Amino acid sequence: MSMRPTFSLEPENGHLYVQHRIAAEAEEVWALLERGAKVYVCGDGARMAPGVRAAFRDVFHRFTCGDGDAWLQQLMVEGRYVEDVHAATLVADTP
Repeated sequence: MSMRPTFSLEPENGHLYVQHRIAAEAEEVWALLERGAKVYVCGDGARMAPGVRAAFRDVFHRFTCGDGDAWLQQLMVEGRYVEDVHAATLVADTP
């Protein structure tokens, strides 16, 4: 098992966001997915998660020339792409 954390406040090799890391390591990501890898995405549901989903669809398209929407949905159904994301909420102070 391998975990590749990415932190925007501490970029590693120019990988500011998770989707940058996925794109940079697309060949390895694809090879792992082809062998049945599972993906767990944790973090911001409003901005980060949509970007990561787009990055995975781009990887699929790059290696198959197909539409990644149905493929990504199938990974989710199979439990191979799992998101644990949160949405920021604004709580107003009340007197």
